[in-house]
Amino acid sequence: MPRANQNYVGSITHSSSTKNMKSTLRKILTAAVISGAALAAPAFAISFTDTSGSPTFLNTTPNDGYSSSVSGTLDITTGNPVNYNPATMVLTSATIKFAFADTYDPTSHSNGADSSSEFVSVSLDSLFFQSAEVGGTHAAFDWTSIAGGLSGSIFSNLQSDGKLNYTVTITSGDVWFKGAQLDAVGNLRTNTPGVPDSGSTVALLGLALVGLAVFKRRS
Repeated sequence: MPRANQNYVGSITHSSSTKNMKSTLRKILTAAVISGAALAAPAFAISFTDTSGSPTFLNTTPNDGYSSSVSGTLDITTGNPVNYNPATMVLTSATIKFAFADTYDPTSHSNGADSSSEFVSVSLDSLFFQSAEVGGTHAAFDWTSIAGGLSGSIFSNLQSDGKLNYTVTITSGDVWFKGAQLDAVGNLRTNTPGVPDSGSTVALLGLALVGLAVFKRRS
């Protein structure tokens, strides 16, 4: 009789141990799946924009009282519903565009375009961006003269701090500079810089699989 009781108690102990092992393995698998899902979750695009500048008359004629260039800064770290944060976000694309008005009168916005051609050169963070003939009116914004996507060092500079310095220089004729606009798209970084996953998700999955194999062999 004592032996039978001992066997019965042993059976209960084994059953309890099995349940505990199942519970532990279940928790490990759940943690691994959650971790993997978090890392594989698709990033949601976040849009950023900023405009800069006010109407400025540019002229190549020396000593006429007007400047031949205008500079400014575009900043996507402020003024947006969600501002760009280089520590937690990464940019995937960015474009910039400039607006001009082709008019011969530096004192009025109402006169029409003149007959000469106006050319400007644009640099971003002291790096050449584009040079082209420009046009447009004061009545509407024409963003097509100088516009394009950012790449290379210019894009890297924007990525690093969310700011972009521009300089527009008139190289022929005279023109009104009306403004600049920067549009960018980004998302949250999958891992915070300096805190990599370190393979913890893979380790959890491996531990769970080994545990399942051991459990099956014992049962």
